[in-house]
Amino acid sequence: MDNASENSTALFEESVWYITSTSIAMISLAICTILGNIFVVHAVFANKALRIVPNFFIVSLAIADMLVAVLVMPFHISTNITGTWVFGQVVCQIWLTSDVFLCTASILNLCVIALDRYWAIHDPIKYAQKRTIKRVLLMIGISWTLSGLISIPPIFGWGGDDSENVYDHNVRSCTLSSDKGYVLYSACGSFYIPLAVMTFLYVHIYIATQRRLRQRTKAVNKTKLAMMNSSKLKPNSTGGLTKKERHESESTNEEANDSNNIGCKNDLASSSSIEEKSKPSSEATTPALKVKNGRTRNGSCLSKRNSVKRNRQLDIARQTRNGSNMTNIFEERQKISLSKERKAARTLAIIMVTFVICWIPFFLMYLILPFCDSCTHPGIKVEVLFVWLGYLNSTLNPIIYTVFNMEFRKAFTGIIQRCRGKVTGRSGLFRTYV
Repeated sequence: MDNASENSTALFEESVWYITSTSIAMISLAICTILGNIFVVHAVFANKALRIVPNFFIVSLAIADMLVAVLVMPFHISTNITGTWVFGQVVCQIWLTSDVFLCTASILNLCVIALDRYWAIHDPIKYAQKRTIKRVLLMIGISWTLSGLISIPPIFGWGGDDSENVYDHNVRSCTLSSDKGYVLYSACGSFYIPLAVMTFLYVHIYIATQRRLRQRTKAVNKTKLAMMNSSKLKPNSTGGLTKKERHESESTNEEANDSNNIGCKNDLASSSSIEEKSKPSSEATTPALKVKNGRTRNGSCLSKRNSVKRNRQLDIARQTRNGSNMTNIFEERQKISLSKERKAARTLAIIMVTFVICWIPFFLMYLILPFCDSCTHPGIKVEVLFVWLGYLNSTLNPIIYTVFNMEFRKAFTGIIQRCRGKVTGRSGLFRTYV
């Protein structure tokens, strides 16, 4: 009797611990999902730099994810706490329809974003002209319409009758339909077809990005080599001299130097002859005056030669320095460009890996169980884990699609500063420089 009582107490404590920990995690996830997607929507509409046509896809995705947290997650949290569905059959039907509709809308919006990026990278010039507000809204409308077509059939009786355990009055449970036809239809429409489309698009985008990255790297190396070679002949394209011009300049400087020397010698000779003609009777003072005048003339000549030589050296040093600065600026810009290309490729990989990890466990279980008679249910805890792993994708979407964007990061920083009361009149203004 004591052993049974101890086991019952242990199971109760374990159950309380499980319900408490999972409920706290679910509530935290729902709050983060709501706040993150509100930030995204507010950032786009509050900042002029972000109110561009491609970001309408991000807004549509954020709205779908936010509605998942507002209309779907709370009922799951309530069921996790109470252990039963307490809202009745009608609300159960509405909740299941909303669950399928909003999760499918989130996934199809991801698919539309992938399609938009595919067209943008494969035909950037023509697609930039075709990417109008009307076209973007049409694509968004199609994604939401398809989501409705996938979620509505149970309302009209397909896969929604009591025999398929959508709502069980006895145990008061509300679960998705296990009708094989509807399971196959909804699983393919909500996940497997979008997964195939996104895989195809992102693989081709990744290949195109890597190819462009290799081409850009080769072009950078060729341009760098050409600039290094040209810097030997022409260090500065604006103020430098070619080899021929520099030779002519040096020749001119030498000629000027020679002419200065000749002029100095002529001046010295003429000065000497004048002094000889006008030589006074006193011989003691004449040599001193002659030497003094000669030293003055020679000092002036040396000063002119040194000035020409020093100017030529400064000119060469300035040309070399300017050429080096141009090369450094070019290399820095190319590094930034290549870094953006690599970051874009990494973002694509993160998008696909996150999407697959979050959703494939649930949809594998959802598709396999109705068609596999020998398979056993993994348990309510595993099912809850798989369902909330799919919901986690709605939490991560605003992070993946915005945090990697500098303008969104600035907008988020501005929102946080305004909430904390640390914003000035100009801190909320951002501009995009492309």
